[in-house]
Amino acid sequence: MQIVLECLIGWDPQTQTCESGIFGDVEAYGLAVEEQARYTLHAHMILWIKNFSDIRRLLFSRDLNERTAARKEYLSYIGKVLCASYGKELVLEHSGCNENQTVTLSVDDLTCDNELLRRTRHKDHCSDIEGKVFRCPHCNVTFSSDDILNMSYQNEITTTGSSVELPLTTERQQIASIRFPYDILLEGHDQQNSPEDPLWKSPSVRRCILNNTENEHDSSHRRGCFKGGKAECRFVLPKMDSDDFELYEDLGEDDKNVVTVHHLDGTTSEIAPYSVIAQRDMGSQYLNEHNPVLTEVFGANSNVQVGNPAHLFYNTLYTSKNTQNDDQSKYVSIATSIIRRIARTQQEARSQQDGSQDQADYLEGLCRFLSGMTAAISKDIVSSTMAHWLLTHNGSRFMFSCGFQEVPLGQMLDTLLGKDVRTFRVRRNYSKLEGKSVTWGDSASNNYIYRPDELGRLCLYELTMKWAISFLQEVQGDE
Repeated sequence: MQIVLECLIGWDPQTQTCESGIFGDVEAYGLAVEEQARYTLHAHMILWIKNFSDIRRLLFSRDLNERTAARKEYLSYIGKVLCASYGKELVLEHSGCNENQTVTLSVDDLTCDNELLRRTRHKDHCSDIEGKVFRCPHCNVTFSSDDILNMSYQNEITTTGSSVELPLTTERQQIASIRFPYDILLEGHDQQNSPEDPLWKSPSVRRCILNNTENEHDSSHRRGCFKGGKAECRFVLPKMDSDDFELYEDLGEDDKNVVTVHHLDGTTSEIAPYSVIAQRDMGSQYLNEHNPVLTEVFGANSNVQVGNPAHLFYNTLYTSKNTQNDDQSKYVSIATSIIRRIARTQQEARSQQDGSQDQADYLEGLCRFLSGMTAAISKDIVSSTMAHWLLTHNGSRFMFSCGFQEVPLGQMLDTLLGKDVRTFRVRRNYSKLEGKSVTWGDSASNNYIYRPDELGRLCLYELTMKWAISFLQEVQGDE
């Protein structure tokens, strides 16, 4: 994580500022670490990009020139940090058109039925289609994404004289993905383990293998795709190909999604929900939106989403997320089965009046096993990887670029309602006017009420975030 924050994002933890990184000028970040199927860890990270919210606001400006410029800048930034394509340069070696000779195709020569693509998102149809949504324009043979990549590998093998046999096994592709940063990004640094075959030396082939292994969505989907009882993949994959990045406004039938916004000056404007359509070449319909730098540096999956306030809400839910009931469910089922077995064995022993030592030892063993398992599930269950993270990060799953400062909302509310402030600090000082020590109840709300005139335009949140109280030292003697 230190490599991500300091080397790639460019965050300086000492100054809490960002130099130029792969995501631009980052003003702040927050991340939540989560276990992936109790094995590896992954993090959900939010980055606050300088001026990004201003660009988002101008997407719906009433001024046409402002709106056009904002959308151009918005899509330009997204194109720099997000990728959803294997590329146009894939050349396929296809032998289905003619048994006696192979045909060389460009990936753009293939066709894709968008209606079939939509059906593939459905949990009941995806297993029948098996991801074969692409079609040869000459012989009408259908292909999956894996078929397309294998045909491109075959063309590379024919061109370079490689001796690698296809199809590549899952294990071999995983090894190639893990070694991508060492073999391709650090080419020449590891002569002893450097691959000799030209197929493994090809950056384009290795990049395709990496993305296929780490960023390709399963054509049969996974259980999490239909979380919440959804019938279609909640990640909306596969998606149609697109020549460029686009901002799509979902107006709805008869403009039913269009909302009228009323402004303070009495004017109105109309806006509609929008989504960003990533540039996606033919053959990349199942590829998720990812950051290529993160994927290539770590040889791992990355997933990038841009510009939705709901992402902030989603990440804040991790502070209260509890998976212990799910983690303990299997143990509870086993414990219930053992309890029934113990009860049945005891009943059989009573009916047969069998007081043998073997029967007693068997029952005692079951009882002790049940006690041990009950003790185990009475504690929180974490994986070894999560345990290591917690030990090295002060017991927290969360990391933030900045510290926290409490906003005195309760005290402000009591003050506004004319009530006695429930939380306060007793202050004591010497009053020259009264010639004696005086005490009073001081609260954080006073810091805002009696703030200097220069800070009069600041709201409570901004004052708390950017300013702090500094106490003057008592003057000694004639100083």
